Amino acid sequence: MTEAQEQCEKKGALMAHTIGTVMSVTTAIPETSKKNNSKWAVVSYCVNGKRYLSEKRVQVPLHCRAGSQVKIYYHKNDPGKIYPTAPVKTGMIIAAAIICFFAIAFRI
Repeated sequence: MTEAQEQCEKKGALMAHTIGTVMSVTTAIPETSKKNNSKWAVVSYCVNGKRYLSEKRVQVPLHCRAGSQVKIYYHKNDPGKIYPTAPVKTGMIIAAAIICFFAIAFRI
């Protein structure tokens, strides 16, 4: 197991998830353009009976609108700290990118 994978697993042990509600959305470029665009939202979510509002916008699917439900990952010790994707998923994407890089570089 690589060091990056170990760090992701450690983070995963401190992570939990809940369903949040999109409060407001904005797009990186005008919404009429779908190609190379992304949507960012302020999300409200509840952990242990306490309601939180994301301090920063998180990336959400382009079909999301105010009122949409999204899965939010948060730090168990600091529920105000949220992540848009699971750390293990991010680690897998990074590992795949590294493998592809070496495959192309060394023509494996």
